[in-house]
Amino acid sequence: MQSIPVPFQTSKTNIYAILSLIEGGLAFLSNCISLLMIVIPAVPFVCGVASGMCSLGALVTGMVGLVQVKREGNMQKGKGLAIAGIILGVLGLIGACLIPLLGTALLATFGLQIGNMLLVPAK
Repeated sequence: MQSIPVPFQTSKTNIYAILSLIEGGLAFLSNCISLLMIVIPAVPFVCGVASGMCSLGALVTGMVGLVQVKREGNMQKGKGLAIAGIILGVLGLIGACLIPLLGTALLATFGLQIGNMLLVPAK
């Protein structure tokens, strides 16, 4: 009697884990841009909001992806991607909170000159 071959099943990467890593990377990139552009008053705040939104998305999709990968067992992979997205999301949230505060503190301390307009701290 011949045995019937079982088809090989490939495991797919979880889409939420991939999205978490992408959103975490965008949050980190937004933090880097706002840190580089800290001398322009509005940029850290705009990038901080974008970073905060991407960070929250990375945390949510990372948690969902991690739960799904754990529940599916060998059928899905992407645990490392989900964990990396969660870590980048946490770092993005920390940066989204601290970088605008740093920009405000520097502006209030040293002032800023843009063209002919001089923004100076109150004395």
